[in-house]
Amino acid sequence: MADEKKRITNETLAAQRRERQEFLKLKRAQSGEEAYEKGPTLEEVMPKTFWGKLQNFVYHTKVPIIIVLVLAVLFGVATAQCINKEKYDIELVAYSFSYIMDEQLKVVEEKLESFCEDVDENGEKNISTVNCTFNKNNASQNNTFANNAEYTSVSRYQAIIVGDPQATLFLLDQAAFDQMVERNKENPFFEDEIAYLSDEIYQEVKEKTGFELPEGLIIAYRRVEGTTIAKDKISSKCQDAAKKIVSDYNEKYTIPDGENKND
Repeated sequence: MADEKKRITNETLAAQRRERQEFLKLKRAQSGEEAYEKGPTLEEVMPKTFWGKLQNFVYHTKVPIIIVLVLAVLFGVATAQCINKEKYDIELVAYSFSYIMDEQLKVVEEKLESFCEDVDENGEKNISTVNCTFNKNNASQNNTFANNAEYTSVSRYQAIIVGDPQATLFLLDQAAFDQMVERNKENPFFEDEIAYLSDEIYQEVKEKTGFELPEGLIIAYRRVEGTTIAKDKISSKCQDAAKKIVSDYNEKYTIPDGENKND
């Protein structure tokens, strides 16, 4: 402690001596006893060559430069992701009280894409599937995980039907379909024409995934006019595309007497 105090005292005295010497030097210069030598000016010490100027600039602005470079990299990555992100023409919303795996839905999605229109006119037909399915029976047995899964799926589904203009095609089991019809008696949510998933697709899903789909799955498309998504012009185009999918699907998978091949 004593050594530290002594060091501080010595530094203070040294600083005072330097200030006093500088003051006396200035006084002598003012009285004409000697010339006062000024230090070099800013202009004199500034670098003169291009590389010198560049190094000086980088030294004084390195923090802003690093920030700009980081932001540029992040912007480039985000842009690349947007460019490479697969675009889709319409959304298929799966809402079922029996859980359906994403792998199973992928097979259904690929089958329905053959009936889809190129809504965004990019030369490709793509359907994006949103999985809002869950096991309702497990949720009703006070299973915490199942209850959370049901809450998450239902919340996601409600958000989609309220605000997603491209979500016009739906895949539902009979219970989920009946619930939607019952809750929307005065203002029907779905248009009248529906289709039942064919035995052919059921078989293909089982062969490709090893698991069977829930029985009686229904393909339907939603109304747009008078709904919250009607203000977005893309919603009408997507509804037309969904209607075509259901109509063309029925035409392919319906026998001549009008009965669905899956009945």
